[in-house]
Amino acid sequence: MCKLTLFRCVVNDAQRKVKEAKPQKILVYKDYLQLDNKILNAQDRESGRDGDPPHHDEMFFIIVHQVYELWFKSNIHDLRSVMDSLKNVELVKLNRVNEKMTRMTSIMKICVDQLHTLETLNPAEFMGFRSYLFPASGFQSYQFRIFENTFGLKHKSRSEFGRQHYKQDHPSDILKQIDTSEEEKTFVDVLESWLAKVFREEPQSKVFWEKFEKGVKGTIEDIKSKNKSPEEEQKAVAIWQSVIKKELHDKKIIDGHRKMSFDAWRGALMITYLRNRQEKYAVAHNFLNLVRDADNLLMKWRYHHVQMVHRQIGDKAGTGGTTSGYSYLKSTVGDQYRVFKDLFDFHGFLLEPKHLPDYYDL
Repeated sequence: MCKLTLFRCVVNDAQRKVKEAKPQKILVYKDYLQLDNKILNAQDRESGRDGDPPHHDEMFFIIVHQVYELWFKSNIHDLRSVMDSLKNVELVKLNRVNEKMTRMTSIMKICVDQLHTLETLNPAEFMGFRSYLFPASGFQSYQFRIFENTFGLKHKSRSEFGRQHYKQDHPSDILKQIDTSEEEKTFVDVLESWLAKVFREEPQSKVFWEKFEKGVKGTIEDIKSKNKSPEEEQKAVAIWQSVIKKELHDKKIIDGHRKMSFDAWRGALMITYLRNRQEKYAVAHNFLNLVRDADNLLMKWRYHHVQMVHRQIGDKAGTGGTTSGYSYLKSTVGDQYRVFKDLFDFHGFLLEPKHLPDYYDL
């Protein structure tokens, strides 16, 4: 058989298979997003079920909260990916991690701004359908709880003001997800391990720490030379010594004033000081800033949420059964809810220029 005949046979066979194949459905936008069968038909209003017309603003109220849940899902997805990456990522390969953290913080900014849309809901109009919501409550958002737990909020830090346990009223499959988020390693755990590893393994660590300790000792000498009372001097010196002495740092952890291990603390300091020396430290410093941003935005969301709730319902009981929804939420904006407090606190121990070593000769 000549090559031309063979080629024609192959082409004819391919054409026959195409004709015999079942026509494939063409994917279109609405089907890809499941708009018809799920998304756009998932706004069942509770008002109107008793024969009266459904309340107009309830549609908006449902959509806003559904959008929140989608954002929570996206952030949980990205946060877990960041945690997986940190287990093995090198300093020079943090750019992809930073992209995910940037997206997370961008979404969290949207979540804060989205509260302003709820403020367009007139409190009197909200009262028109609020009674239909009992006993459903935003307190029951299991995705938000999973994000909080995965981010690193510990149960002992949660406010118990007028509340039943946040896991109450969930079915067994959801409880399993929440329990898992409580039991698994958190973002705090993974980040702390990563920072400690950076300090132990980076070749500049030893020289950096020797020079930093020298700068701290110079700061302590300055404190002693100033006209302070013995009590003030002792307190100031002790604080600075806790920055460079492991046993004092560990005591701060026991006393509840710090959370990060000593090596993680040193790793964060090193990244901060060497950020202008090498690109890899600059990228790592940007990562730590994004972590602070995420922590800040979570706190900002809590605060603005409190104000929005107070505007809408005053000091009334929440739909989930709290004595006061506003008072409970107000109890969640304290420092105990800040997950990465250490990453903010250690900025109080940056050296004055005169005590700043020349890190560029490391």
